[in-house]
Amino acid sequence: MSLIFRSFLEIVLFIRPPQDLPGDRRLLYVVGLAYFLIGHLLLWPELGGLLTLKVVLTDIMVSVAFVQVLLMMKKHPQRLTQTLTAMFGAGTIISIMMLPLVYSIYTADDAAQVSSLVAAGIYLLFAWSVAVNAHIFRNAFNLPNLFIGIFFALGLYLLTEIVMAMLFGAQLGAS
Repeated sequence: MSLIFRSFLEIVLFIRPPQDLPGDRRLLYVVGLAYFLIGHLLLWPELGGLLTLKVVLTDIMVSVAFVQVLLMMKKHPQRLTQTLTAMFGAGTIISIMMLPLVYSIYTADDAAQVSSLVAAGIYLLFAWSVAVNAHIFRNAFNLPNLFIGIFFALGLYLLTEIVMAMLFGAQLGAS
């Protein structure tokens, strides 16, 4: 298991491509569950149980659909398991790093108490997450450079935000 964790860490650090991961669906399910649980921990204090469940599951479903469609368009459907495993594993690691920052916001008495360092840390981790997904997409989709991968990573982020707004806009706005 430590070898798998090291592989995810190397993906997050842009050392290893996603195709170095085993194409094992059981690993994908375990990593997907970890991603789900960490996502739930990040959002639960803000959104509550049921809405958090819906939001995290929607995030996972949009990611799966996005990657599956693009891999089919690029004629690499066999890379789905490795690509999703890399995305969810890297996302889990980055989300774990984000937990203390997010919880410091939840425990602040008001917004003015949130340090600019905390906000900068969250933005930095978000940018890192986009860059890691770009690295994964560049390798999985055989893109010529990382900048096109960033385009796809930002596209996934925007698509997810649009779907969330369409499905849960009123509920998210109320929280």
